Amino acid sequence: MDVEVYYDGQRREAIPYSALPALRLFCQEQGFQLQWDPEAKRVDLGSGLKGKVFMLIAGGMDDDTGLEYEVLSRTASFLRDVGAKPVLLERGDESSGDSDAALRFSAKELPSLDESRLILFQGDDERRRRLLHHVFHEMKESGIPCQIRISKRAKTSVLLPIQWHVPSGLEGAKRSKLAEQIAISLVSGILRDVHEGQGISPISYLLPHLLQTFFGQVQKLEEWETKDQKEQQVHQPALVEAVAEVHQEEKEEKQIIERPILPTEVKMPTPIATEQRIEAEVYFDYTLMHHETENRPYLLIGSLIVKNTGTEALYNPVVCLRVNPIEGIKLGGQILPPNMVETLGVQGQGGAKGWKYMEDDWFEQAKERGEYWIAPIQPMIIPPKMSEAFQNFQISFFQQEERTTITVEGIVMVNDQQLHFPANNRIAVSF
Repeated sequence: MDVEVYYDGQRREAIPYSALPALRLFCQEQGFQLQWDPEAKRVDLGSGLKGKVFMLIAGGMDDDTGLEYEVLSRTASFLRDVGAKPVLLERGDESSGDSDAALRFSAKELPSLDESRLILFQGDDERRRRLLHHVFHEMKESGIPCQIRISKRAKTSVLLPIQWHVPSGLEGAKRSKLAEQIAISLVSGILRDVHEGQGISPISYLLPHLLQTFFGQVQKLEEWETKDQKEQQVHQPALVEAVAEVHQEEKEEKQIIERPILPTEVKMPTPIATEQRIEAEVYFDYTLMHHETENRPYLLIGSLIVKNTGTEALYNPVVCLRVNPIEGIKLGGQILPPNMVETLGVQGQGGAKGWKYMEDDWFEQAKERGEYWIAPIQPMIIPPKMSEAFQNFQISFFQQEERTTITVEGIVMVNDQQLHFPANNRIAVSF
């Protein structure tokens, strides 16, 4: 007896009745929604996002640029296509209801900006913090400038406020392209949040034709049998010759086995030479925080990750952080001057651990060149396919003049500074 399988009301396939328990378990693990009708012997599958409600609220700014609706309408369309239920609300409606995620999106043109940027407002609600983290991650992956600020208003609300600051006079085509990129990143962040928060796998809401693209389509047994019969008829002469060759090879192998093999006849396999590569991928991961209170500095917390992508080990990485402008920027974190390592360093079994400035006059060098040179206290080795990070350095600065951009660039030197690898990205904060 077969069971009919439907997806979103359309018949897809029939499966043996005995496969029903395994199908139910698979759907539970992957997040598919499954309904079993024992009388009709029918299974109805649905998207894992079916019934999930996402509130998209426009508003928060005084002027209406039209970009808010463009971004949110694209976001709603993406969510609708994967089976979710997006709810677009009018400007000023703060209700998040019983939604699975809620955000308020605002857009404003600023004549002083050189490039657009997004600002995400952090609050105390755990769901809001988790959604902010995932949206921020997706924006960074897409190369969209993004900042995090601490909000005083409605800090306990589940609603995530997002502001998009756009330079005045930005061309229509560029604005539309940016709106599309932001919408894609917003939806990716929402879906990542659903995946990690509710355990709903992306496979459960991929469109059917995409599932077929990734996993292919299994041919029916009778189709394979017909194909095999045709191939046997076409290649019958070749099959006879192949069988004859196999018999001849078996005969020769038997003769070889019966004859003893002398030691001089044994040949050792030649080892395959592997190409030696010394390579690394270096990149920043950071978060920018700012209190709305005046006279409070911006705080940038970052890490510089070094991933060994070659075949040889990397040892003793030396980090150089170059800041611009030089004035008004302070580097902090758990970095020790060389003469204070023994007294203030975190002690482990092998001695002090952590990171230190390379020179005693590091502060004077930073004031003169804007460069901070930092090295691990203990010898460090990074094996192939492994990563190490200069973690949680802190850079603080106050509000800058308009059209000012603060940048942080990184470079890592390894193997007694014989090799250097610049960071793939840089930190840039524009005012």
